[in-house]
Amino acid sequence: MNIIKIIINCLTFILVIFLLTLTAFSFIYKNPEKSPISLWYVYSESMEPTIKTNDGFILISSKTYETGDIITFKPKVLEQPYVTHRIIDITLDREYITKGDNNIMTDQQGGEPPIQLDQVIGKALCISGKLIVLPKLGLISQKIQKSMPKINVFTLISVIILIYALGFVLDMIFNKENTRKNKKKRIRLLDIAPFFDPLFLIMCILIIINTLIVGQTIKSWKTEEISYVVVSREGLPNPISGEKFERIKSLENSSIIPYYTILEPTDGNMTIKPRILLIPPKENVDYVVSVTAPEKTGYYVQKINIKTYPKLIPPKLLEQLYSISPFIPLLIIFSPGVIIVIVLYIIWIKRWDDNKRLIMDCLIPLRTRLKKLV
Repeated sequence: MNIIKIIINCLTFILVIFLLTLTAFSFIYKNPEKSPISLWYVYSESMEPTIKTNDGFILISSKTYETGDIITFKPKVLEQPYVTHRIIDITLDREYITKGDNNIMTDQQGGEPPIQLDQVIGKALCISGKLIVLPKLGLISQKIQKSMPKINVFTLISVIILIYALGFVLDMIFNKENTRKNKKKRIRLLDIAPFFDPLFLIMCILIIINTLIVGQTIKSWKTEEISYVVVSREGLPNPISGEKFERIKSLENSSIIPYYTILEPTDGNMTIKPRILLIPPKENVDYVVSVTAPEKTGYYVQKINIKTYPKLIPPKLLEQLYSISPFIPLLIIFSPGVIIVIVLYIIWIKRWDDNKRLIMDCLIPLRTRLKKLV
């Protein structure tokens, strides 16, 4: 295998992880409004012919939007829960004037106030200025939702798109000669057979599990607040200036994985014991916060940074790594999983040709039976 093939294989592997990560977002972010990337579809004629009714598109979140972007937003006046229209102008206050490509008037002429940034969920993905449209995605979604109401439709579609994309990309890489002869390439059963290899399935499961655990770990990082009032005289339930007092707080581990939690005060007049908590699955653990009241009277709010990590390394090592950066422990904890996935990928590539025919012997009879049932 020459250097070019190694580079191509590495880029392909990165693409695999990227696509699997996008699929995992649908598990991490239960609400599609908060996901960095998700699938949506339009259910009216307002964006025709750009996006036809029930056609889908890929929605990506952004910090800024420009004139010409097709955005999905939550309206304040319009009756629909979500609207997908194009930005045709931006006000001096950075509010958006929107209009459907098939509409005569703007949304604002119809009574909707200019769209603010916090109303926008995301914009439709374009590549080289061309909108990526997924035909009839809405119809597919509605039919699947009726027959399987508990299934996350967009997750299912994402997995199908992922398998198709993997089959196409890897088949193009490993069959360059055939591709040059046949410019119009089709995906055949033989092309996707290696993706039914159990090794590939294990590799995908490991990637998804690692992604989910990393996502849930970072998502659980939060800030706790302690509020109190400093008074000028004794005898009240509140502390006086310079008085040291304690508060008992509790943390819950709602997952099935034991976690270490590092508690870091943001102010010098606060100490926490213990600083590192071991929280078993489905249990609560208490910790004590000691605060020395400031000299000035008044109302105070102090914060505690809380960061959790799976119990996979000793607490002393965790504390040392954390002192460098909060993300260093994540790299150490999850690097073995990444290494295992890379090793599995290399083994899978090597058994590519051997297993293709072996798996075909199982897939062809299965396809024949499915055709008879259909």
